[in-house]
Amino acid sequence: MKRTYRLTPKLVTLIVGAGLLSMAIALVLMFSVQKKALTESLGHQFEVMASITSARLTNLLDQTFSEATLLGLDPIIRETVEEANRRYAGRSPAEIEAEINRLHARWDAKAPPDEFSNRYKDSPAATFLRRYLEQPNVSQKYLTILVADRYGVLVASPYKPDTIDFSHQEWWRAAYKDGAGDYYVSDVSLDVPSREMDKTYMIQFAVPIIDPKGQQAIGALVVISTVNHLFAAVTGLRMGQNDHVMLANSSGALIFCPVFLVKNHTLKTELVRAISHPKPGWTQTTADVHYQGLTINGYAPVTTSAILNPTSFGGQRWYIFTSQDPKETYAPMTRLLTWVAVAGTGGLGLLGVTAFFIARRFTRPIRELQEGAKLIGFGNLDYRLTIPTGDEIEELSYEFNEMATKLKTAYTNLEQRVAQRTRELEDRNRQLSILYAISSSLSCRPCWPPPPSNWAR
Repeated sequence: MKRTYRLTPKLVTLIVGAGLLSMAIALVLMFSVQKKALTESLGHQFEVMASITSARLTNLLDQTFSEATLLGLDPIIRETVEEANRRYAGRSPAEIEAEINRLHARWDAKAPPDEFSNRYKDSPAATFLRRYLEQPNVSQKYLTILVADRYGVLVASPYKPDTIDFSHQEWWRAAYKDGAGDYYVSDVSLDVPSREMDKTYMIQFAVPIIDPKGQQAIGALVVISTVNHLFAAVTGLRMGQNDHVMLANSSGALIFCPVFLVKNHTLKTELVRAISHPKPGWTQTTADVHYQGLTINGYAPVTTSAILNPTSFGGQRWYIFTSQDPKETYAPMTRLLTWVAVAGTGGLGLLGVTAFFIARRFTRPIRELQEGAKLIGFGNLDYRLTIPTGDEIEELSYEFNEMATKLKTAYTNLEQRVAQRTRELEDRNRQLSILYAISSSLSCRPCWPPPPSNWAR
């Protein structure tokens, strides 16, 4: 059985396949280019968001340092510290240490509060600090304020702290710095700022109290603040539905996070290395705090205008960084590719219909050529092909016509030669018949009379 081949379906399949391959290549190129452009655009946006948040946090830190410095420069605070330092005049280091130990022991023994009321509660400096903390814009931020002399002994405080000796605490050592003075900010910690308060997350801002000549530190002042306003400043800025701005230190502790809140999580080492840079920037990591996959993270270091003591922030550096769900990050591109794919599918359908009609038009002259070849093959040498396509198929039809003409000429010549040969054979056959008849007639008649019987004798 002769196998039948159909050219039209093959052409349609070829055209649609080429279109499908082109669309796939275009989608891949579009995805690559758009993803790179979108990643760079969002990366810079996240970098800006981290920089803005870092600047907001820096402004709050600088504002607290400015307020603490102004408190330390107030004449009431300075005179109270100078008066406390004069009590050590003429005493040997051993006598001073003994006096501090005695006060410390009596403080821990919960002595009657009136013995120390002039030192911290009812002094002009303590009253000044209490009134300062009662201001509405201050009471929401600060928990308490402590003032210590050059030996770290409490001078004034609006509330009674747990101890009277701060010489072993980091804030006093950094702020006083053996009379050189320095600025200090602690790490965020969960602690009790005074006996009259509950445990809470807090941060300490310590500044030196400088003598009137501005030559050396005579004591130190620390503002113990809540972290609520700092937390709001860090986590309040958002760009989408599932993005977060967070604060972490260089050891990987997550200090502020809208999900994990305050110091309840630790970053992966990969993410810490990615965001720990001296200048703002952005990066891509697979070690995000909240989301899996490749995420874009903007980052910026936290700095202050004041030169801080090296022990500030717990001896670490602070960094603002951002995080966003990759699904939301690339949602615009996903929607674009979906619409392109839908449009491409419709285009492929239209291309298939168009390809069918094009293939039909392309194969029509080929079918005519095929039918003409069949007729010529069946012996109709007078049939002529007329295919005005103006291309190779028209040339091929002309060649078929030439071939039919030559075949007809050859066939006609052959018939003439056969007819002539037939006539020649017929003439020869007639001649042979005549000769045969003559020969036959001659062979039947005797030419001589029979010899006599005695001829032999």
